[in-house]
Amino acid sequence: MTLSMGDIQHLRQETGAKIVDCKEALIASNGDIEEAKEWLRKKGMASGAKKTERVAAEGVVSVFAKDGFGLLLEVNCETDFVARSKGFQDFVYAMTQAAVEHQVSTIDELLELSLQSLPIKEIMLELAGKVGENIVLRRMVTEMIEPGVVVNYTHSPLNTGLGKMGVLVALHSEVNPSDLVEVGKKLAMHIAAANPQCVSIDQADETAVQKERKFLLEQVEGDTRPPQVIEKMIEGRLRKFLETIVLEEQDFICDSGKKVKLFLQEESARLGGTIRVAHFVRFMLGS
Repeated sequence: MTLSMGDIQHLRQETGAKIVDCKEALIASNGDIEEAKEWLRKKGMASGAKKTERVAAEGVVSVFAKDGFGLLLEVNCETDFVARSKGFQDFVYAMTQAAVEHQVSTIDELLELSLQSLPIKEIMLELAGKVGENIVLRRMVTEMIEPGVVVNYTHSPLNTGLGKMGVLVALHSEVNPSDLVEVGKKLAMHIAAANPQCVSIDQADETAVQKERKFLLEQVEGDTRPPQVIEKMIEGRLRKFLETIVLEEQDFICDSGKKVKLFLQEESARLGGTIRVAHFVRFMLGS
């Protein structure tokens, strides 16, 4: 059959596929544009399926929150070039919005959602075939709080809600939500920079604490000072260790010299209600 360059260009604009693939699709579908689109979609899915074993170490972290629900998602591809491409980022953004709208809690649930009448798992395979790289939903977490808000933060964003690092903070409080969001943004920026491991001392990993204590004891072996002096010294150093991993005990980056727990106390008094960090999560690409 004879194909016009106009039909090939039209199909290419509609699908983003290569000209050679558009030509092949139109020949296979006898010039029917809609059938050609379906042919290209299936070809992309088949091609994408072949790439699922390849290492995907680049990508983006996507984060979004609305009222009392938030989602943090890491989507991997093989190169930074694809991670920065419009098609990849548009897909991740649309997928994140759908996940928040339906409040999914697992990756399996997310893959079954539909975008433009197609399951996300099929769209992902099709995109993998189009860009020539494996695409993987590596991990996902959600936060939900009532009463209160979940606040999202993207460090050095590549696009709306997309970057190499994202943070979610769930604040439990009956304070006005708009005021809580402002508090949450400052805390999220702090978490991105300081990378705490837990909210409060009582939540600290006991194994990590005991490991640090053992290390400190090894440092003072042979010290001839009285045992009570050595114990006091170890407790002081252990306290310093906790101040590096516990959010409430960290020096607040937005107001040096003030601990995060004092910041929360002051904001609670200013806004007329107790504000408590219920939970937080921080994703850095590949970590």
